[in-house]
Amino acid sequence: MTTSACTRCRTALEEGDLRCAICALPVPLATEVTERPARVHILRCNSCNAAVAFDPEKRAPHCGFCGSTMTIEQPVDPIEAAAVRIPFAVTREGAEASLRGWLGKRGYFAPAALREEAVLESLTPLCWAGWLVSAQATVAWTADSDEGAKTSAWAPHSGQLPMRFEAVLALFLHEGVDTEAELRDWLWHSDGATKLRTIQGIGPKTADYFKILVGIPESAIDRHLLGFLLMAGIGPVGYEEAQAIINATADLMGVGRAHSDHSIWQYMSRRAHAARGTNSSAAAVVAACKAN
Repeated sequence: MTTSACTRCRTALEEGDLRCAICALPVPLATEVTERPARVHILRCNSCNAAVAFDPEKRAPHCGFCGSTMTIEQPVDPIEAAAVRIPFAVTREGAEASLRGWLGKRGYFAPAALREEAVLESLTPLCWAGWLVSAQATVAWTADSDEGAKTSAWAPHSGQLPMRFEAVLALFLHEGVDTEAELRDWLWHSDGATKLRTIQGIGPKTADYFKILVGIPESAIDRHLLGFLLMAGIGPVGYEEAQAIINATADLMGVGRAHSDHSIWQYMSRRAHAARGTNSSAAAVVAACKAN
């Protein structure tokens, strides 16, 4: 590439020339360093010696065979290191004996002397990665009961209970459920609700509440909804029958099933609180009369 000309004869000079090719005039040393274009750096595999080129213009390595540009994988989840390693229960000798025993049972599909004459070149242990899944939660609860009510008919109770959810998360992991959308599909289009109810402590109400949380139109029957049906002269009925009545009523009214469930629950809850207030006032009047 032509960069300059000789100061005596004006002959074109090439990059790196020390003298003019015509008049032999020495070429003055350049005071400024000419920036050379970046060259491709070749990376070679230490095992197979295959070349992987890095092109500065593409700013990415590309395959030396097909020319495709390579990208560095950036996993969404961080790469985790195993916290616990379980030692192998089978020794190398035991594994080799098991392999030779298997080779001796191939029948017509293998030579008769394969078991004794086979040469074992390598035996590599295979590690399997697993995760221990658990979740800690604090569940707050409220209830109305005649326990400790004394002179009133009902008394409110509340508390908190720490709970560990292991079986539920293990089930979701086994079923490939990782997101809310996947949980909704799993509960709606498969027997996910049936599998969920096989876990100890999860009944039909909890399974249906899972559906409500992910947007599936459903109602979760509890004592408030059963009490509402009794007020309407329906009952006593079981869980499935009560759910069918509540859902059918919501569908006829054009109201969402979960919204109907919540509205009935709020109405019955306020009604129970009002009844407790009336009973408490009556008990206070009786206590005042006794004191006088």
